[in-house]
Amino acid sequence: MKIRAVLFFLVFFLGLPGPAATGAPDSRDTHPPVITMQPPETPTVVFMEKIVIAGRVEAGNGIASLTINHLPLTKPEGSPIFFSQVAELNPGENVLTIKAVDTAGNSAAKT
Repeated sequence: MKIRAVLFFLVFFLGLPGPAATGAPDSRDTHPPVITMQPPETPTVVFMEKIVIAGRVEAGNGIASLTINHLPLTKPEGSPIFFSQVAELNPGENVLTIKAVDTAGNSAAKT
């Protein structure tokens, strides 16, 4: 009797559909976030000590972190996220890097 019960449960659980069969979302997301910058996105000459960096970040499963030159912006929630940040500039060439990481650990950056 115990063997039949074990066989029944084994056959029952092996016959259940997995996530792919039920249409559940795949937890192995490999798509990086998409960063869209508000112009200017190309190198630009400015005559100010500060510049406003603005744009949009979107990821299918939400944004976990968003940084500009390794400085975190306010804790983002959801997706898409619109951001705007004033960046201090030094005389000469300045390189600004926006990096986004989604909740699956995928990252994207724009420089």
